[in-house]
Amino acid sequence: MGFILKGNLAGELCKDCKEPLFGSIVRFYRVENFDLSIITNVAADPKNTLQILDEKQIKAKAKLLIAEAEIDEQGNYKTELKGKY
Repeated sequence: MGFILKGNLAGELCKDCKEPLFGSIVRFYRVENFDLSIITNVAADPKNTLQILDEKQIKAKAKLLIAEAEIDEQGNYKTELKGKY
């Protein structure tokens, strides 16, 4: 049995103006070198831990990719991690 990862991502142009990130791809990567700072990042505000990667960075992390999902018109995404974690 795997794990289901789901969520909703949207940009906020102003307090009342949410814009779904339709068509964007969310990628989940395995942590390469585990240390205690990883646990700190789990509890941190996502705007301090999320990264937008360029093509070079995506290629460099390809071996660590464990799942990806496309964001729908409402900003929702869902994917399953297969295997043991």
